[in-house]
Amino acid sequence: MKEYHFTVECDSHTHTTAWVTREHKYLVGAQCPEGDEFVIALGMFDNFSVSRGQDTNAWTEKPRLRLLTASEKLLERVQVDRDYIGYDYQVGFSAEGKTRHSGRGFGVSLPGRDGFIWLHPGQIYMDFSERGSDGKFHVVETIDLRRSEPIETASQGLLKVYKRSNPIHWEQKLPPLIEFLSSHSCEFVRVRHH
Repeated sequence: MKEYHFTVECDSHTHTTAWVTREHKYLVGAQCPEGDEFVIALGMFDNFSVSRGQDTNAWTEKPRLRLLTASEKLLERVQVDRDYIGYDYQVGFSAEGKTRHSGRGFGVSLPGRDGFIWLHPGQIYMDFSERGSDGKFHVVETIDLRRSEPIETASQGLLKVYKRSNPIHWEQKLPPLIEFLSSHSCEFVRVRHH
């Protein structure tokens, strides 16, 4: 798995954090709503383009307090979910024997309604949608499959969730960043992703 870094500079001091691809993918799943704000506050895509990728020499300027708050809230999230985020999840159906489904997501029929299962590192959940007056589908209910019992489906038997250990280390990586941001007083920090 490829390792990346971000360096934060404040008052001529720097702090560098290493992270891997799956740790970033955890941040963009719906079971980590704090991840979006952290990504924005850190400026992860400020110097990124589809054609060129990440400009690893460019710096972006971000408000220190916004990044500090986003880091603290993300730390709270990973602490609440610590028993669940250290896994990759798969789904199996009793009617299919030992077959396991993974990937980004897929649909499933339950008695009386259809759901869509989403999988991200450390996350697995099922959304139920209904068509709104605007003609678009809107999520009306989400089930955290990490915490649920097996679910009866319309035609595939019981839906069961399987997990395999694959740690996400934000709980260890965020406290040093928070300490760094707390111990300085600059209004803005410079951030580089490399």
